[in-house]
Amino acid sequence: MPEDTTTTPADSSDTLASLRSRVAELESLHTHHQQMLDDLNAVVLRHERSVEKLERVLDQLAGRVRSLADSLPHDETPEPPPPHY
Repeated sequence: MPEDTTTTPADSSDTLASLRSRVAELESLHTHHQQMLDDLNAVVLRHERSVEKLERVLDQLAGRVRSLADSLPHDETPEPPPPHY
């Protein structure tokens, strides 16, 4: 038996109202997701700046360690074994 696919004006207005409601909900969800995306982007940018700053500090510290290592006396004589050896 074939399905009755005829619509009445009441069905049509219910469908239209339902679609409008769904579109409004989707638009709201889209706005929420866009705000979340903007917030996450701000966090990523902040972290990127922090990482760049930390890399600069690390480079400075590595340079200081190299400088200190170069200023240490270089004794070429081998270290004697410990007494318990």
